Amino acid sequence: MLSHIKRYIPADIEVLYLALGGSHLYGTADEYSDTDIWGICRCKEVFHFSTASDNTPNTNDDIDILLWPEEEFVRRLRAGDIKAIDLLFSYTCPSCVLLGSADYIKAFMPYLSWHLSSVQSYIYEELKGYPVYGSMLWKIMKTIEIFSIYNGGVPLWDIVSRVEIPLDTYTYEVSGKKRIGISVYNKKIQDVSLDKALDVLRNLYMSRLRADFRYKNMMHAIRAIGEFSSYRLFSEVSFPLPEREILLKIKHDYYPWHELVDRINVFLGRSCL
Repeated sequence: MLSHIKRYIPADIEVLYLALGGSHLYGTADEYSDTDIWGICRCKEVFHFSTASDNTPNTNDDIDILLWPEEEFVRRLRAGDIKAIDLLFSYTCPSCVLLGSADYIKAFMPYLSWHLSSVQSYIYEELKGYPVYGSMLWKIMKTIEIFSIYNGGVPLWDIVSRVEIPLDTYTYEVSGKKRIGISVYNKKIQDVSLDKALDVLRNLYMSRLRADFRYKNMMHAIRAIGEFSSYRLFSEVSFPLPEREILLKIKHDYYPWHELVDRINVFLGRSCL
C-alpha cells in the first residue's frame, strides 16, 4: 500500500509519518468506505490529494491523502483539532501506521491541548441540521415554544421587544420608530404577526431538518464524545475504537433519531427535547 500511496505525493515532500485515518483507523469502515491517509511531512504547506471526483460520492477505490507540515500539526494539536488528535494517537493501532515510529508521533504529545469547548465546536459543526443544545435548529425550536404561549394576532416586533428569545434579533425603523426583527439562516422576519412568524419558523425548521440530517454526521459527533471521554479517563485514545460496532449501527441508520439527539444533549449538559 505504501508504494501505491507514494505515487500521489510529490517527490519534493519528505514524509515523516503516515497512517491510515478515518473509518479505517476508527474501525468503522464498510464496503463503501474510501481510504484516508493522514501524515506529517517536511513541506511548506498542507498537502491534500484525492482520487475522488468532486461530483461523485467517494467509493472504496478512492484514496484521500492529507499531509501536515510539523508546524501546522502542532498548531492543530494546540487548537484541539480532532483529526490531528486522531493522528497523534494512531500509534495505538500498529497496523494502521504505514511510515514512521510511535516514538516520533508521541514526541508531539506535549503540544496536545484538548478541552471541552473544542469538542463542543466539533459537535455543532457536524450537527448543523440537528436540534441539539445551542444549534440553530434548537434556537428555532425554543423560539417556537416561546411564541406559542402568546396571542398570535399581535405584531412580532411587540413580542420580541418584551420577551427574550434565543434567536438573533436586530433593530430597524418604521416612521422614525425603532422596531425589532428576527434573523435566522440569513433570513429577516419583520413587520408580520406572531402567527405569520410562527409559520415561517416552523417551515424553516422542518425544511432544514429534512435537508441537513445525516446519520454519518451523528456518528462522528458520538465518536468525538467517546474519544474525548476516553482521553479524560486514560489520557489516551485507543484505535480501533471500542465502540465501533455501535458507531457502525449509527452510520447505517439503525438507531432512533431521538435517542441519538438525547445522548448528545446529555454530553452537552442540557436536556432540550
